[in-house]
Amino acid sequence: MPEETRHPYTAGTQVQVRNRFNRSWSSGFEVVDEQTEDDVRTYRLRRRSDRSVLPASFPFFELRRDREKA
Repeated sequence: MPEETRHPYTAGTQVQVRNRFNRSWSSGFEVVDEQTEDDVRTYRLRRRSDRSVLPASFPFFELRRDREKA
């Protein structure tokens, strides 16, 4: 079963984002909402530190649940 089917992210889920430059994981984000672009599920995110919504959408494979305690 595909990862996005087994573990969909809902609004408020705290996630880490895969850095597109060095492939490391960055904490401190939460899901705002879910969208579908070209038949791919994507997510809009908010930085928890300042509550700013990021201008880009992220596919499920660039996210994982945040293991860091808030």
